[in-house]
Amino acid sequence: MITNQEPEDMRLQVDVSEEIKTKLKLQSVRVGKTMSELVEEALREYLEKAEKAKNS
Repeated sequence: MITNQEPEDMRLQVDVSEEIKTKLKLQSVRVGKTMSELVEEALREYLEKAEKAKNS
């Protein structure tokens, strides 16, 4: 049976500058979260703001 459900976690590969990667890694150590967690949080915040701006 085929469903239209997406898996909860999905790999996404992006290219970022070495500077961004270094800052992200340092922040992840500071706050005790993985780089993936921080990126997901940042993307979630950005998308929420974009959706609110679109609906305003």
